[in-house]
Amino acid sequence: TNCKKAHVKIPLLKNHKVEELSTAEGLVGEIDEVLFCPAHPDKTLELYCKNCEMAVCLLCALKNHPMHNTESIQEALNHILPDIEKSTEKIENNIFTLEVQIGSLYNTSQKTKESYAGKRLELSETLQRVTNRLIEVNR
Repeated sequence: TNCKKAHVKIPLLKNHKVEELSTAEGLVGEIDEVLFCPAHPDKTLELYCKNCEMAVCLLCALKNHPMHNTESIQEALNHILPDIEKSTEKIENNIFTLEVQIGSLYNTSQKTKESYAGKRLELSETLQRVTNRLIEVNR
């Protein structure tokens, strides 16, 4: 999925355990994994820099984000979870709508195939009758 691809590409997320949505629904809002800073492996990521939209350790916050607006990781999570839940709901609704449309297209495709087969048979029979008639006329 796109989420799994993001977790592979974004260095901060590479160590995340990616769960299927169906198994992760009960985990929303829980942080039970400690994340460490890529620049300072012994420091945990405790802050979220709103300016850079990234998690940072205290040392990085002081050195690289001194005048930036930061908040705790938990506060950032509490701010973005409602948006994530809304987006997830919209995506699930879109998936349902697409599945219904795919089903409808499949049914239409089957009916078209059946109609094509019927028309082809009808055309073949008509062609055979015309051919037979021409043979009779020419005798």
